[in-house]
Amino acid sequence: MKSVIRTIAEITQKQSASFFSAAVFAAAIAIAPSSAQPANSTPAGVASHSELSKLDVLPASTRSYISGALGDDLPAYHLQGNVNGFHSESRGLSSDFTARGVEISRDDAHVRLYLDSYGHGSDLNKVTSAAATRVGENRVEYRHAGIAEWYVNGPLGLEQGFTIQQAQKSSSGPLTVALALTGNMTAKVDDDAKGAILSDNHNERQFKYSGLIATDADGKELSSRLEVAGGRLLIKVDDAQARYPVTIDPVVYQYQSTLPATFNNPYTDGGVSVAVDGKPKDFVVVVGAQYAIQPRTIHGNGKSSGVVYVFESANCCAANTTWTRSTLYPLNGAAGDSFGASVSIENNAYLSSEGKTIVVGAPKRTVNSHAAQGQAYVFVRPAGGWANRSENAALTDGSGQPGFEFGFSISVQGNNIAVGEPQPPYGSSCTSCGAGAAYVYAKPTGGWATTSTPSATVSTPSLPTGSEFGFSVSISNGPSALGLVAVGAPQPIGFGGCNGCGPGSAYLYDEPTGGWSGAVTPVTVNDPNNTVSDEFGMSVATSMGYLLVVGSPNATCPQLAPPYGCGMNYHPNTGLAYEYEINYGLTTPGVLFPSNGATGDLFGASVATDGKGGDLVAVGAPDHNGRSRGAGYLFISPGHWDSPGYYSEYQNVANGSGGQFGWSSAAYVDMGLQNGSAAVFGAPVTNSYSGAAYLYYY
Repeated sequence: MKSVIRTIAEITQKQSASFFSAAVFAAAIAIAPSSAQPANSTPAGVASHSELSKLDVLPASTRSYISGALGDDLPAYHLQGNVNGFHSESRGLSSDFTARGVEISRDDAHVRLYLDSYGHGSDLNKVTSAAATRVGENRVEYRHAGIAEWYVNGPLGLEQGFTIQQAQKSSSGPLTVALALTGNMTAKVDDDAKGAILSDNHNERQFKYSGLIATDADGKELSSRLEVAGGRLLIKVDDAQARYPVTIDPVVYQYQSTLPATFNNPYTDGGVSVAVDGKPKDFVVVVGAQYAIQPRTIHGNGKSSGVVYVFESANCCAANTTWTRSTLYPLNGAAGDSFGASVSIENNAYLSSEGKTIVVGAPKRTVNSHAAQGQAYVFVRPAGGWANRSENAALTDGSGQPGFEFGFSISVQGNNIAVGEPQPPYGSSCTSCGAGAAYVYAKPTGGWATTSTPSATVSTPSLPTGSEFGFSVSISNGPSALGLVAVGAPQPIGFGGCNGCGPGSAYLYDEPTGGWSGAVTPVTVNDPNNTVSDEFGMSVATSMGYLLVVGSPNATCPQLAPPYGCGMNYHPNTGLAYEYEINYGLTTPGVLFPSNGATGDLFGASVATDGKGGDLVAVGAPDHNGRSRGAGYLFISPGHWDSPGYYSEYQNVANGSGGQFGWSSAAYVDMGLQNGSAAVFGAPVTNSYSGAAYLYYY
């Protein structure tokens, strides 16, 4: 079997300037592997996770061509003949090609589509059915009069396309291709009209139809859009200046599973924070709901202190998947504590403590009569598994003052917990607020216990009041390495008289040889853009003690062609995220950007990376397409992030109902490929601030 790297080299050497192709659907989040594999292995004939990541550094316009070439080479993506036609698998999605069209399915979610008609404007010609014809190891064609419909299967998904040989303009209007849709999914077009979400009746399973591109014989991209009308998906192309033949190249499909975490009570803010871990063949998802009421039925006190939900899957992720939900709550919680504003779960598979500890922040908690001093809570998994319960221990900052908001950010790994205390200057009670603070708590020999004495104080740099140092924190450990703490100070301008603030910064603290204790001094990571309004450091994530991701949600990307920028006409102030491999220095990060970014998206408001090496990075853009919408983006490491370069996402995801989707994010990777990998995005504004959380997996 050829390696992906060799195949890419061969293809790119052959590729000419006249070659144009649509972006293939990158099914990075589609489906978990169909069977368990030994640790550090990949199923035979399937492109590995690390190999597929090599495609992420290439322009989107080349990925589908390369995926098709790989699919032709790798047996796992080849077509299999049967009595009705052909069958293929692509990362867990099944495709069946018959004379009745193509049916795409996953468990009990399925949609069948077939070419119904084409033409111009409202004058569409019905097409007759055609047999599925195999024209390659991984390619099927339906040859209708005047139009060819084709499908190419590859490691990044199933690509669909149409080739129209000549114009048939008996009437005015755009070139229109109409696809009939049947099955148990209904379609809703995305706001940009370049994709559609197909959902079941309960919005629990979704397919994504995305990446619409149309080109003419000269390779010129033509304006195109999707519409839904009369149970049909319409592809419309402006071909007024086109030279035929015209190729239409949408791509198919992504799979999403919705957690049973769409809450019905308004104003609970479910999904304001999320975390994820894996267990053998399943996932554990933690969702904060900072305004929810403690249920008295589980011995809660009935107050709106906030709660945290722990969802555990069984048989994930198939049609018979079941989720159990446990509720965590503070023993003496009071209304307005904002318990659940931040959450974290230990998710490093190299450590024996994986999955055993959840920590929760309650930054508005009144402590020692100090309003909004804040508190953090530690929950240790019982021997029988997660259950409805109150905390094992509570953590505070003994020197805290009103309005400091200790617990605004939180992170756990191994036997250590990092807690941020941003001391926001806009708090009415924050008369003693400064630049912010952060602390590390080490697990005592006898186990976690309530304390107001941190093990270490990560020293606050010389920053102006209102810098909100501690707005974000992350802690990580390697297999044998000492730990690393990252703290973000976004320095938002215009809040509470923050003179001299901006552009934001992040700070790295190495664990001392003897463990976390005393005061620890930082290494500063400065905003590469150095623009005063960037809010660099609003989010941070670390992995394995050597990898750092920093979100900068107001940053502007250079309007240069990749790999030197995000594109010549890229929108300003979309937001960026930066990925650093610390062993290679802090001056040449990889720059992550959204391919469909727009001004004000807040891309980078949340960032997350798995606890096992940073192969998967999740980035949220909660204001994409407006505050009621939002989007999430997944990036896979190209091998090393240290060399300068600009990387668009491996796949973007969004839920049709929006709700500031991407306000929070979490990521998990199973090193042995026995679970697969997962990303979780929170959408706290969904359904009148009831909130929701969504799991994507493959």
